[in-house]
Amino acid sequence: MLRGVCRGIKGEVGTDLSRENFFEPIIGKKRKAAMCRFRRKYDVLQRKLGSYKNKTCLKVLDVGCHTGDMFFFLKDIASELHGLDVNANALKVARNRYDAKTTLCNLRAPLPYKENYFDVVIASEIIEHIPDTDAFLDNLYRVMKPGGYLMLTTPNINTIHNRLRIPFGLYPLHMSHRQPYPDNPKDIGHIRFFNATVLRSQLHEHGFIDVGIYGLNLIPIMWMARFHMFYKLNSIMADMCASFSPGLIAVAQKNEASPKNQLT
Repeated sequence: MLRGVCRGIKGEVGTDLSRENFFEPIIGKKRKAAMCRFRRKYDVLQRKLGSYKNKTCLKVLDVGCHTGDMFFFLKDIASELHGLDVNANALKVARNRYDAKTTLCNLRAPLPYKENYFDVVIASEIIEHIPDTDAFLDNLYRVMKPGGYLMLTTPNINTIHNRLRIPFGLYPLHMSHRQPYPDNPKDIGHIRFFNATVLRSQLHEHGFIDVGIYGLNLIPIMWMARFHMFYKLNSIMADMCASFSPGLIAVAQKNEASPKNQLT
């Protein structure tokens, strides 16, 4: 059996899930899949940050961090971890696990940070829930340092699944014709929908440069989590054919005001 891709992850009860222990059932299949998704996103971000010095002391903000699972990977490059979310209980978990500075915040409101503060801003599976996506992107841009990086992920309406479903009269994925969460009426689900072309164009419109669009996965996530060879194969396929992936990963840079502005 090949080793899983999510090496070194700690389970909620402190079990070491590195190497062969990664397959211990205590982590659960859903948890394995979730951490594999975060690992894929982090690897894409790392490639963009690879040319910068001092990338182990960055100020990082995760917008919609929930329990902070992305912090497991980001902690290796961050001197400051900041997280925003609408769920107070989830933020408490993030603080306890990763010593993150967390803030309870309406993600549709202006972000409670000063301008040009963060080296890296993450917004993972958030923009599709935001009515005014232009204001949201302006918010992210404002708090980023010149030369800093944004990683934004969202479902892809042009996924290969939808390309096969719609011609046969089947309802597309990632969309809903009714309230998706009856027990939480404030969560209205996905209301904005993107493909690779639209996402790239909107980021350029808001001043971002060096916009790269990557796929999340073209191989089932559970295969990737269980066998490292599938994770490596997916990385190649999803980079080459992002427009077919169920999820899109956009990494973009804030335009530098002058050549002196660098990530610090």
